[in-house]
Amino acid sequence: MLPHVLIIGSWAEYLYTFHFDASYVPIIRTRDVDLLYPWIRRPAKPIDLERMMRDAGFVVVRDSHTQAVKLLKEDLLEIEFLTRQIGAGRDPVIDIPAIGMRGQALRDVNLLAEHPMVLEAKEHQILVPEPAVYVLQKILIHPHRVPAWKKEKDLESVRGLMPFIRNIPHDLSCWHEAVSGLSDKERSVLQRVAVEQFLDIPVLE
Repeated sequence: MLPHVLIIGSWAEYLYTFHFDASYVPIIRTRDVDLLYPWIRRPAKPIDLERMMRDAGFVVVRDSHTQAVKLLKEDLLEIEFLTRQIGAGRDPVIDIPAIGMRGQALRDVNLLAEHPMVLEAKEHQILVPEPAVYVLQKILIHPHRVPAWKKEKDLESVRGLMPFIRNIPHDLSCWHEAVSGLSDKERSVLQRVAVEQFLDIPVLE
């Protein structure tokens, strides 16, 4: 399954320790693992993920209204599947045929899906968003992010990651590339949040 999902959220920040130098210290305060499944029909041969996770000791919980799935492992982990909201779609959940589950559909994650990075972590290849895009997305969603404590945590992540992004040419180039693809409205949000929250971001080109 790992080739087909991106780990996003706080656990992506942990995985960035395999990208940045040893001075980078991630902020992890959650047992929640958000898995972004952007290519809902991959692999072509469906996986019986529910059986596999039950065999591994997870409890499968479905929302009674949407049937969106969460996978629980005692008090250690809570895994949730997210997927992209495409076009004019407004469905809060979307079927993921490749794994036989439903995931929460969010337009906010589309930018992350467009900029994946492969990390080598303990002999595994794991997909995460490019760090620069991860930071950019957190800034863009800031105005409508709820609850308030998540907004503050996001800003803390942005301030923690940005100095490392500036110091790696690839990451800095990725930032400028992603920013260049934003709409005028999104660029306006980026500039406004950076000013209001005193964020030291690279100069917008």
